[in-house]
Amino acid sequence: MSGDPHPHSADRGELVAQILRLCRRLGEAEGSGGTDQARDVVAESEKRYHSLFDGIPVGLYRSTPDGTIVDANAALVEMLGYPDRDALIACNAADLYVAPEDRWRWLADRESNGHIRDIELRLRRRDGRAIWVRDRARTIRDETGRVRWFEGSLLDITEQRQASEALKANERKYRAIVETVQEGLVIADADENIVYANQAFCSIVGCDSTGVAGFNLSTILSEEDFTTVLTETAKRRRGISSQYEISFRHASGQLRRVRVIASPLPSNSDAYEGSVAAFLDITDRQAAEDALRASEERYRSLTQHLNVGIYRNTLGPRGRFIEANPAIVRMFGHDSREEFLNLDVAELYEHPEERARFNARMLTDGMVRDEELRLKRKDGMPFTASVSAVAVKDEQGTVLYYDGIIEDVTEQRRTEQLQQTFEKLRRTLEGTVHALAATAETTDPYTAGHQYRVARLGCAIAREMGKSDDDIECIRVAGTLHDIGKIYVPPGILSRPGRLAQIEFSMIKAHPSVGYDILKTVEFPWPIAEIVLQHHERIDGSGYPRGLSGAAILLPSRILGVADVVEAMSSHRPYRPALGLDRALEEVSRNRGVLYDADVVDACLAVFTQRGFSLDQ
Repeated sequence: MSGDPHPHSADRGELVAQILRLCRRLGEAEGSGGTDQARDVVAESEKRYHSLFDGIPVGLYRSTPDGTIVDANAALVEMLGYPDRDALIACNAADLYVAPEDRWRWLADRESNGHIRDIELRLRRRDGRAIWVRDRARTIRDETGRVRWFEGSLLDITEQRQASEALKANERKYRAIVETVQEGLVIADADENIVYANQAFCSIVGCDSTGVAGFNLSTILSEEDFTTVLTETAKRRRGISSQYEISFRHASGQLRRVRVIASPLPSNSDAYEGSVAAFLDITDRQAAEDALRASEERYRSLTQHLNVGIYRNTLGPRGRFIEANPAIVRMFGHDSREEFLNLDVAELYEHPEERARFNARMLTDGMVRDEELRLKRKDGMPFTASVSAVAVKDEQGTVLYYDGIIEDVTEQRRTEQLQQTFEKLRRTLEGTVHALAATAETTDPYTAGHQYRVARLGCAIAREMGKSDDDIECIRVAGTLHDIGKIYVPPGILSRPGRLAQIEFSMIKAHPSVGYDILKTVEFPWPIAEIVLQHHERIDGSGYPRGLSGAAILLPSRILGVADVVEAMSSHRPYRPALGLDRALEEVSRNRGVLYDADVVDACLAVFTQRGFSLDQ
């Protein structure tokens, strides 16, 4: 077990030390035994011990080397989620560790140092949830030097650890962004000493990162320009961002002119801790002005068409808008910016209680990010918006107003719902297709799997021909159903060995038309019924049922026609044994451009000879 009072709280640390001293006094008093004075000392020590032991808001414990928990205070019982002290003491300390190796590490540290100092471990609460704790403990021995027990304190640092990990992840992400932008970025402390500078800034001033970090801005600026910096810094001390221009001399000796955009560093305290600034080299003034005009034109164009609003409003139960860009005015359906600015913010909420919750969060947290709200337009029509906002404070820490960005995500949410619906319909269609295919194959056990193999080969041919995913999916569905019409052919004819009579063969030849009749009323996203009808048509017009030729035959039908012949010849039939893949490929090669589409035949040969396709996969 492990734990520690908060490192910045001297009072709490002293209180823990006092608890542990009282524990030892109690043990000494118990050892003296026999006298009234000793009993009085014990009683007084127990009283003071339990008062402090159970009152301190830090988990305290006493345990033996074998893991027996001798004592635990109320804070530790609550920390580990047990109903009472007895329930916790009934556990063995080793059972509280999430990772058994942490227990051995704890014992090893204690063995080598005689105490535990700020070791961080994971313990398991009674409800199974893991928490991080910081442990501080010492070994108590008897007069013979034998370990009597361990005394220690635990501090729950779960939130601290989670925040630390999140902070590290964010730091890595933002450092990657900062190091790749073209503008020079600098973080300076309250005295204008550079704390951090990205590579772009180093390129602007003409030195490497080790040469710029740590020195004061006054070393690269003239007295006049440094005065400008100090003047602008005074604004940032009041929480005001600023934009200004200064000059400095490049390491090569050339005088450079830069535009600086600076803001105060975010801080959890009221004190000004420094600035973050972007530096843009504008030495070539004319080029910079042209670029600025182009940038402004692009910005104006974007703000006229993008549905992203920027606003500033006052706090309070209702709130008033101070600023609003054209996009937000359009978003809420108002005729002018002036009309929009006359609104109370609360009027835009579909549910007034959401405004109260939003305002409370802003006052408590100082910001929200990607908060989804139900708002309403001027005509009362509700919509869903994603809002990110930050509270801007004065130097006394009083919230002045909220700055925010709002985006209408109604269509996005509707699209997500439609996508989910589409996926459900797609799965339903796929299940229907397979059910129909399975129905057809129940009448012809000798060709079981034929439709699926034809579909697989057809998709491989289409892919080899460079067709789109949508075209390939069309061929997969049509191939899976191309023999659906055989359900109307008597099973005895389909499974009869030997040659068929003319009338029997005519019944089989009718299966494309029957398949068309079955599928023509089904609303597929592709002409599946027509593809099934044409899959026995041939390029020279010798096919059936319509005797179509050339380009009059749909390409998916031409692909399935080749795939059907190759699979059928390669497989066993009641009236003949399997002829083999080589005979099948020889057949389509010999009739390339006569019976079968030349491009389709070439792609079919390629998938077998070059792509390693197998009908048995």
